[in-house]
Amino acid sequence: MTPSPGTERARRAGPSLFFAVFGAVGVLIVGVVLSRPDVVAVGLPLALWSAHALNSRGGGGVAVHIDRVADAADTRLKDEIRVESDADMVEVAVVQAERTGRRVFVPGRFTMRASSRPLHSGPLVSVQLTARTIDADAAELGAPQASAAITRTVQPPPHRLPRMPLAPRLTGCTAHTKVCVRGRAATSATSIPSRPETSCAGWIGKRRRVRPGARGSC
Repeated sequence: MTPSPGTERARRAGPSLFFAVFGAVGVLIVGVVLSRPDVVAVGLPLALWSAHALNSRGGGGVAVHIDRVADAADTRLKDEIRVESDADMVEVAVVQAERTGRRVFVPGRFTMRASSRPLHSGPLVSVQLTARTIDADAAELGAPQASAAITRTVQPPPHRLPRMPLAPRLTGCTAHTKVCVRGRAATSATSIPSRPETSCAGWIGKRRRVRPGARGSC
């Protein structure tokens, strides 16, 4: 489980608050210039909502927890994401399997599941996300919280090798070597290592020159 810190950071006004303020001021000016109280009344709801949004306090920070969902029979990576906040809404930007990005808007307390298919084996960040709070009907936006991520180790799929036609005995270049076993001379076959620059005849001659001695004795 990888939680993100839920400390509150700097907040800012959303675009809807600016539109509401400018709309209320514009309607008020037009109503006064035209001496139309009904036009002034149209801008009254925008003015009241703007005042409410400016005086409201946000619901604090947001905490995000990522839990791994284990499923041995499934080839996909599944993670459970839990969002905990007192805000009206939370915006979550999710990156799945280091390639797919999504942006979702969820309530202050919500649980969702992310599923992705890995493209390679080895270490993989299955889910990486960051979140911010939204309050007062999107009039107040919280700063993005610290990024949270979960890393997995993807095992390669097992592959069964087919039956291979192996020789019943050692084949290739071999040489006979004398070996002393408790005072008796024995002959054994030694496999010659395959080297591009060394031929079989040259290797056998080298082996014979390594141990000079009387023929037939150790």
